Amino acid sequence: MPAVLVERADGIAVVRLNRPQRLNAINQDVRHELPPALAALNADPGVRALVLAGAAAGAGYQLALYCDLRVAHPEAKIGQPEVKTGLASILGTSLMRWHLPFGMNAELSLLGDFISGERAAQLGLINRLVPRGEVMATAIELARALGARPPNALRLTKAHMRELTQAAFDDILVAARRYQRLAYEAGEPQRLFKELSKGKGS
Repeated sequence: MPAVLVERADGIAVVRLNRPQRLNAINQDVRHELPPALAALNADPGVRALVLAGAAAGAGYQLALYCDLRVAHPEAKIGQPEVKTGLASILGTSLMRWHLPFGMNAELSLLGDFISGERAAQLGLINRLVPRGEVMATAIELARALGARPPNALRLTKAHMRELTQAAFDDILVAARRYQRLAYEAGEPQRLFKELSKGKGS
């Protein structure tokens, strides 16, 4: 079963993370399948906008932060729980600096607790807060609105937005690799994983 599903209709592509039994948590299959799927859609002139759908926290939340717009329901759980697993919160923390005041970024990154979709909307992390059953329809509606805009103006605006962030993002990836290597060298993630595995087995 593919870990990533792609649908196209009327210039809109919907990319779904297809691991519902694992809450769409990012694994090697997703990491392997998602980049080429997105690259193919980016190269397709018939695709005017894209909807990325999933229900994962952690790395899934970071995927949402890459998107231009975000849609969620009030009961959604959104967070950056890496520190609870012994990993440094580097990528998410760095991405959130473009969206949140430093104090709130610190709270999410250092405590690792979840906030609701309602609270995320209040903080500006969510662009549209709608009932659970309306999330996908609203996301597609926004995608159609983007697709209806003059394409060159949209492309140039997005190009400039990327110029504002790309250099910093490249540095973030280097930092993320360095700090996660240090985390594993200290052995904390491995220890916590073993403790969690024992707890599940008892």
